[in-house]
Amino acid sequence: MTNKLFFVTGNKSKFLTAKKYFEDVGIEISQVDLDINEGRSPSVEQVAIEKAKQAFEKIKKPLIVEDSGFVINSLKNFPGTYIKFILSTISIQGILKLIDNNRECYFRSVIAYSDENGNIITFILDEPGRIALKPSENEKINAWSDLWKIYIPEGFDKPLNDLNDEEYEKFNKVYDNISNFKKLSVFLKEKHFIN
Repeated sequence: MTNKLFFVTGNKSKFLTAKKYFEDVGIEISQVDLDINEGRSPSVEQVAIEKAKQAFEKIKKPLIVEDSGFVINSLKNFPGTYIKFILSTISIQGILKLIDNNRECYFRSVIAYSDENGNIITFILDEPGRIALKPSENEKINAWSDLWKIYIPEGFDKPLNDLNDEEYEKFNKVYDNISNFKKLSVFLKEKHFIN
């Protein structure tokens, strides 16, 4: 067994978020950006699994991929896995125009882990919240998506991009306890990787 893992992503913020969890348990993680077909499934889990299979075929090493969907309850699970396309076409302003009084939403995050034999295990996390009435004008360096301008996490009263340092630290503490990256790093430490 090895204690090296590849994170297949072009998103530097996602990689930096993941890195701390794996380093904490002695697993070396490296970012690799591969050309992978995103797929067309409405299921975030299925998209992550397919991406992990494609990535494993290319590098034949233990790896993870992370895929997310954004679900607006009043829009019957829209936009789901199609969020990149929606953001690039109708943008956040377009999303806000589609929403009625029910502003409940959630992020669904799925990590697909492929071991050295290509076997895949998934870790799923839903993060409930609601959508702001208007987008934040603030920018966060570590934002994963423009959705941080309108997503208000459960237990907070403003979008992620508007959280001050103390509030963001509070959000991180909540996230740290439930993170898919944490669940996977603990799983790998206990079940698969050696030091």
